Amino acid sequence: MQISNGIRFLRSAIVVSLAVFSCTASWAARDFTPQAGTWVISEELDGKPGRGLAIDVQGNTFFMQVFGYEKNGDATFYTATGQMEGNTVTAPLMQYQGGRSFGGEARDAVETGSLGNVTLNFTNGLVGTIQLPGEPTVAIERFLVNDRELEDAQLQPTEPHGSRANISIWWVQDQQGKFTDLLSVYLTATEKNPYQVTIYRKSETSRYSCERTLKPQAFHCISSADNSKEPKYQNLRFQMVGSEVVGNVTDKSNRALRLVGTMRGLGPISPAYVLCAFFDYTYMPSGCDGLRIPSNGTWIISDELTGKPGRGLSVDRQGQTVILQVFDYLPNGQPTFHMGSSLIGKDPFTGTYNEDVVPLKRYRGGRFLGGPTMPGTLVADAPEVGNARLDFNGVIENQGAWYISGTLQLPGEDKKFLNRLDLQSQGPLDRLQGEWIMNFSAVQKPEYLQESIVKTVRLSKITDKSVMSDDGLIVCSTLENNQYKYKCNLYNDSLRLEVVGSTEFMANGFTTYGSAFQLRDKFGNWRGVGDVVPE
Repeated sequence: MQISNGIRFLRSAIVVSLAVFSCTASWAARDFTPQAGTWVISEELDGKPGRGLAIDVQGNTFFMQVFGYEKNGDATFYTATGQMEGNTVTAPLMQYQGGRSFGGEARDAVETGSLGNVTLNFTNGLVGTIQLPGEPTVAIERFLVNDRELEDAQLQPTEPHGSRANISIWWVQDQQGKFTDLLSVYLTATEKNPYQVTIYRKSETSRYSCERTLKPQAFHCISSADNSKEPKYQNLRFQMVGSEVVGNVTDKSNRALRLVGTMRGLGPISPAYVLCAFFDYTYMPSGCDGLRIPSNGTWIISDELTGKPGRGLSVDRQGQTVILQVFDYLPNGQPTFHMGSSLIGKDPFTGTYNEDVVPLKRYRGGRFLGGPTMPGTLVADAPEVGNARLDFNGVIENQGAWYISGTLQLPGEDKKFLNRLDLQSQGPLDRLQGEWIMNFSAVQKPEYLQESIVKTVRLSKITDKSVMSDDGLIVCSTLENNQYKYKCNLYNDSLRLEVVGSTEFMANGFTTYGSAFQLRDKFGNWRGVGDVVPE
């Protein structure tokens, strides 16, 4: 099967340095975080090979890998590392040489110096501007896979489990900024309606007829006429952006309420998730057998994390499409990049499973810094290219580490462990610092009468074994000697004599699953892409 159509519009390649750092300087907090993964220069998004960016912002730490070309046409890469000041970052654009090649012996690269500063300014988590050395300021945007034929095929009813759906969890925020509702949301295709959303809310079920809008994976939905009673929400506008869901809902009073959410995966329609074993893929630690969607962003081969410049990876998986960028070197020490894309998991057109293989390619002849616009071309006879094999399933026994750990086999090399690069070096309790929505189960009633207590809480006070809210009423700690599992207790007063609610969830600093959702990091930055309303 051919690779997703949207990938043909991806322009090119990227960069890597391991000299990253973190800082706790108190700058103005952002209302968004640039989404980690592949970014492109908007005016260069023309369907031909060219330049590209791999951006990763964690807290206030910014790391970018850039793939481009030299004046003689050779492919190369650069990196930029700095601290965000509000929505802006300026950092030196660095270049390297002499690192490890495919199949070559282990060797560190050396820094060859800066080509000048690069400045980025972000409007929200999906768009912004960049000024590269010797070039004017131009628009950039998050590259989003947009293949409607593939997405529609994934949603078609299948036997023996009936309809499949893109499943997500939404939190609804009222006009005063308070989060008031937790929704389980299923997007599917039916014979009656091209697209349908089913919302499970407490004991209520409501359905909506949907149409696509202009943006990738964006929908506008209205309440279906066959609902048995009028639902709480009349209209839905939402967009699935990687692992996030953004948009708004309109209630009976015609008030537009903000929604934030996270994707759970592709699976069968079942409000109780009883068919968990039949999920095709999952975004969050959940115990499902589906292929796991890793945390997008910068990854590192574990035994090459030496603190010195070397090779780096950018993994960007959106649904079943994976984009892999490798920033590495040729045998002569020249910096270069290899990249490829593929479909992983069950092929919705044939019913067979695609292998976890990504064909890597090398390019040349594209635009160099300060040079004229020109497309790159494929190096058809590059002797070092071949297939990479990625695996994020069954490698790590610890469930919470599934989405930040895996294995990679590059051409001419053995299989190796790889990990998501943590730019902030967070410990188990550090990960919880910041603002959360938590859905507590009341513990003072029998289970069948338990009520949900939804609270927005800021966790800030770390002790030896726990992290507490500002007022001391919520205390969270790791669960069962597992650094990725947490339990939070809600107390009746600051003396913490009586537990009135509790919740459990999993979090690894990048993905979260359960009855908690992180809104802001410890610096006050919004963890999502911000106010992005689908057109």
